[in-house]
Order: sequence, then C-alpha cells, then structure tokens
Amino acid sequence: MLLQRWVGETFAQLYVTDCRAALFAALAQHRRSRARGADARWMTLLINDMAALRNYALRGTVRLWTSATAAGAAAAWAANTLPQLRLSLIPLAIGAALVALLARPLTSAIAAQRKERGRLNRFLVRRVHAELTGEPGGGGHGFRKLETLSDDLSRAAVRRAGHAGAMEAVATLAGLAAALILALVWQASGQPGHAGLAGSLTLLGFIAARLLESARALHARIGGRIALDRLQ
Repeated sequence: MLLQRWVGETFAQLYVTDCRAALFAALAQHRRSRARGADARWMTLLINDMAALRNYALRGTVRLWTSATAAGAAAAWAANTLPQLRLSLIPLAIGAALVALLARPLTSAIAAQRKERGRLNRFLVRRVHAELTGEPGGGGHGFRKLETLSDDLSRAAVRRAGHAGAMEAVATLAGLAAALILALVWQASGQPGHAGLAGSLTLLGFIAARLLESARALHARIGGRIALDRLQ
C-alpha cells in the first residue's frame, strides 16, 4: 500500500507539473489580454483545476480500472466456482449498475459547482482590483454580492457531495445486502462449520470494498475529466 501510494503520488505530481507548465506557456502567449474575466479564468485553471487533475491522475483513471477489474474478476470467479455465492452476487451487480447510473447526475453537479466557483472568482478578481487601485465600485464594496455568490457555491458543493455520497451509500448497502443474503442462504442450506462461511464473507467483502473504491475513483475521474476538458 505504501509503495502504491508513493508511485501514484509521484505520477500525479509529475502529471500536474507538466500541465501547470503548459498553462504558464499559454499564459505567456496571452499576456497582453488584461480582461479581468480572463484573470479569473486563469486563476481557476492554475489553482482549482490543478487539484482536480491531481485527483484524476492519482485516484481516477488507474484506481478506477484496477478496482473495477479486481471486483469483476473476483465476482466472475465466485459465480463460476462457488454456486452458494451466486445469489449473494446479485445485490453487488445491482449496486455496480446504480453507481454507473448515478455518474450522470454527479457530472452535472460537478459542472454546476465549477460554474459557480468561476462566477465567484470573477467577482473576487474585479473587487480586489477595484479595492487595491481605488477605482469606484459603483455599488459599495460588494458584500451582499459576495454573500449571494458564496451561498450559491455552497449549495452547489452540497449537491455534489449528496450525489457522491449516494454513490458510496449504494456501494456500501450492496455489500451489506450481499453479506445478509449469504448468511440467510448458508443457514437455510444447513451447511456445517463456520470456516466456509467466513471465507465466503471475506470474498464478498473484498468485492464490496473494490466496488466502494470504484465509486470513489469514479467521482475523482469525473471531476478531473471535466477539468482536463477545460484545459484542452
């Protein structure tokens, strides 16, 4: 785990460093553009999007495919070799399908949050510039506008968290349902001993853990993918 984390973080930092260097090169080419809206856009790209890209590289693509592959392979092996587990795999399959379906509203929520963050950044750039240069604002210091934009961003962030939490909850409940079904089937069949039950529960726990990890990796990948599309 330590080696995996070290390698992943190293790869993510190298990826973000290359993206940041490319952005600085693009900024140098457009340095004559002094529009404040453009300033806010560059600030969003260089600060917020870099964090999203790090998650995309570290927790998104690689972890998503490795977790999904491990869960699928383990489930396929269990279905083929352990007939007593087949019924327990159904809630896990349903959970995986629901996680995939929930990816679409999560994408919309992330895009909406980015839009609200961009509006807030543009306002802050204009107001900071006006305050530092002494330019008349025409509408006071903008505290009311700041509060409105901050509230909009907070609501967008809460909606995003709700969709992400729903994905994780589905994955968790699928694992619990699978364990419950296995226990009921094991008791109904009257199979002796607890060693076999413990081994089956361990296998189901492994699949459920990979499903939960896939849901979290999908969240990171969606956010990073949106940021990457914006950079391109």
